[in-house]
Amino acid sequence: MNTALGLCLMLVPVIVIIASAVAFRFAGPGRKSASTSSSASPRMSQARLDVARSVAAGMLAPREAPDDETLSSVLALKDQRKPAHGVKLLRDRTGLGLSEAKRLFDRL
Repeated sequence: MNTALGLCLMLVPVIVIIASAVAFRFAGPGRKSASTSSSASPRMSQARLDVARSVAAGMLAPREAPDDETLSSVLALKDQRKPAHGVKLLRDRTGLGLSEAKRLFDRL
């Protein structure tokens, strides 16, 4: 009986640790959920889009101002707390410099 008890006391904690590690690996934090997809532009409220458009027009020349699709994508990235992705998207779609895109992203 002592051998079986000793064996259980040695193996059960190891099995629990391994099971916890496997569960954390597959269902732990940082895993993408199926509901988040960045392929489609999310729908923004018209008032929020109007404010973003006026902020961009006030900061930039009319030819450099981003379109509504870009603004809604940037606002969605701002809501997701992904500033680097939002600044990169602004730079790619508008041709702004890094500091201009960062200032615009911060003010939106």
